[in-house]
Amino acid sequence: MAAATVAIAFFTWFTYKVVKSGAEDNQLLIQAAQTQAEAAKNEPRAWVGVLGVDNISFDVQTGLNSEIVFFNSGRTPARNVEVSLGYVAIDHAITGPNPDQITQLQFRPAQSIAPQGRYNLYVAQVSGENTTPYEIAGFQRLLPLLPSIRDKKMLLYYYGILKYDDNLGTQRETQYCLFLADAKTKQTAMCGAFNDLN
Repeated sequence: MAAATVAIAFFTWFTYKVVKSGAEDNQLLIQAAQTQAEAAKNEPRAWVGVLGVDNISFDVQTGLNSEIVFFNSGRTPARNVEVSLGYVAIDHAITGPNPDQITQLQFRPAQSIAPQGRYNLYVAQVSGENTTPYEIAGFQRLLPLLPSIRDKKMLLYYYGILKYDDNLGTQRETQYCLFLADAKTKQTAMCGAFNDLN
């Protein structure tokens, strides 16, 4: 009986120490999370994401025209901005571009994005807007497919990466992938993948 009492007392003491240690660890984790949240809130860096898509038009002669709107929600400018754009038309739904399509993206310089400022990326060939050979070739491949896209036999995806430097000179990336859900109503939607930022 005495041995059982000692064993129970030891087990109770051991359980108390484990629970107390776990509670202290949890408290440390909570404090660390609060510190990280506060640091992120006060971090004076640029954060560029996709705000939306504006001025959408679609025609079997001219193709898709739209503006992807990027927004810097940070407290400092996004500098040394470069942007890329690719197109794919396909007869079934996909979650985003494949690795080969991503590696083929070509970057071109774009304007810096001020804190709380916007940058509009024009999707299509716009006078005065620089385009890469990859963009032009992708757009030209789309031209014979435009009637099928209009008639919902094919889906049109456009995707790319926007690169920029934050205030410490660290290069950041914003991935984007959208698709034309309905050419007649000009409705677009975000892809299931390849929409991320760091």
